[in-house]
Amino acid sequence: MDHVTYEEFKNDGRAETKAVLHFKGNGTKPLVANKTNCLLMVSLAGSDDADDWAGTRITLAPCMVSFKGKVTESIRVDSAPEHLEAEEIEI
Repeated sequence: MDHVTYEEFKNDGRAETKAVLHFKGNGTKPLVANKTNCLLMVSLAGSDDADDWAGTRITLAPCMVSFKGKVTESIRVDSAPEHLEAEEIEI
């Protein structure tokens, strides 16, 4: 992961500031981190300060989650496999 910015979003009419994960390389769009992905990043990066998350090697994986009573597709942050070279997983 390259860096984190913060953006304001509307959620049920309320303004919320969320972390946005930006990635190295071309073609991967930034990911607005929900609460679950932020907690995963805290665990993976070893810090609850998002400014410390830069440089953390992660993978993004699709998964199905329950959201507002419905099952929907989502993206989850996970640790990068250690056996892969940085060039193979750099996003």
